[in-house]
Amino acid sequence: SRALEGMGWGRVLHMRELDRIVQVYAALNSEGLSETRSATKHGLVSILREARRAGGETRERLERLLARWLSGPALRKIMDAAETSPPAGALGAALDGIGPPDAARRSQLRASRASRSSSDRRSSHGLSDAPAEAVDERAGALLAALASSNWASRRDGLTALAALSRASPEALVRSPKLLPLLDGLTPQLTYANPKVNLVAIGALEELLPLLGDALVPTAPALVQALGSCLASSNAQVRCAASPCLDALFATVEPGALLGPVAAAALYGSNPRARGAMLERLGELSVSLHPTRPGLVVKHAVGAGLKLLEEARPELRNATISLLRTLHSLRGISLFDAAQRLPHETQQRLHCAVQQH
Repeated sequence: SRALEGMGWGRVLHMRELDRIVQVYAALNSEGLSETRSATKHGLVSILREARRAGGETRERLERLLARWLSGPALRKIMDAAETSPPAGALGAALDGIGPPDAARRSQLRASRASRSSSDRRSSHGLSDAPAEAVDERAGALLAALASSNWASRRDGLTALAALSRASPEALVRSPKLLPLLDGLTPQLTYANPKVNLVAIGALEELLPLLGDALVPTAPALVQALGSCLASSNAQVRCAASPCLDALFATVEPGALLGPVAAAALYGSNPRARGAMLERLGELSVSLHPTRPGLVVKHAVGAGLKLLEEARPELRNATISLLRTLHSLRGISLFDAAQRLPHETQQRLHCAVQQH
């Protein structure tokens, strides 16, 4: 709920994973702790209100999905709740114990590379930066928690890291332990416990607007880890990973991400995650090509041509989609880049970009 709220419900409505998101929310709506059910209801009501504002096919699509996955009584409750205006503080009450971001932080995630001053961020939380020495001491304790063999200690350390980023952003950014903390956070995204994974994704989203391009040195590892989350066997982890990856792309300079995303598309172990990376590789290529065409040729064109003969259908379709995007950017130059490939592969390239 925190990840999707940060992304913005209007954007969620247009995600390809909307069916899966509604399915997960519907399952959690009748299971688990009361806090989970409350957060789930808030998410369903919020996205339904957004769909009603959009109207047309957007509304019809969501209502069909709700009818498919929710029971009759549950659907009526969600419909009735969406008719009423949310009371003040409803989000905080709905996500009590989960730690939702405030409105300013959600706005940061929705706006591409938006930023606010550290003083505004502190005042929005009603907190002030702690002394640097205190932050460094606290960071040392967090590093020990993140390296613990106990999953609950890791989870608690991640929760404390997110709280520290909200309470003392300036001191944390200046701390010499910032990069070690990022290095300690990244493995938690792929730790063998989905509870830890979910809290790690949430902590990373807390840090993204704060750190910006300071994340560039860790971008390759973060892209790889979030790609693994996209292929998680846990539905909640999968749903949370996609908007977190989008937030990373909105925060870090695109040129620093193109290589890591291409590598994840080429060498990832899961076809679903590789397909998602290919889609994002196309988006990054469109963004970068006007100013840095050589970088697009090196990473995106190279990856697309290498994957042209991939046997798995879902990855083949994503590869063809990427190649069509690159053809729209490069024109005949795309075929020039394939001159050294076998003739059969060149023919496949022609068929891929010309078939609609």
